[in-house]
Formats: sequence, C-alpha cells, structure tokens
Amino acid sequence: MNDNLRALFPITERAIYLNHAAVSPPPLPTIEAVQSQLRDVAENGSLNYRSWIAVKASAETGCRNDWSTN
Repeated sequence: MNDNLRALFPITERAIYLNHAAVSPPPLPTIEAVQSQLRDVAENGSLNYRSWIAVKASAETGCRNDWSTN
C-alpha cells in the first residue's frame, strides 16, 4: 500500500490492518460523504433527496446528472 492510499485509512497510522472482508474501517472520503449526507438529512429532511440520488448515480457511472440542480 502506498503512502497516499494508506493516508485514507487512519487505522494504518497505529496498526497493521488485514481486511478480512467482513468488517473493515472505511476510508476517510467514505466517512466524510456519509457525515455530509446525514448532516443534510438532519438539517433539511428529505428535501435534497434528488441531489443524493444524483451523487450516487454519478459515482456509479462517472457521469454528471444535469437534473440534480433543479
């Protein structure tokens, strides 16, 4: 694992971690995305639901959805 990739997993600063594919620490970008979405739900309820779906779709396809801003 290179240093850039290792930096995404804080546990690697203090331990050697062998992922056994059942439970593993998520990388920092995943934690930040989940926190952002939960913060949005806490503040706005489901008002931004279409935006969440657009982000998910663009992550899966690599495409940007123009309707996400409507």
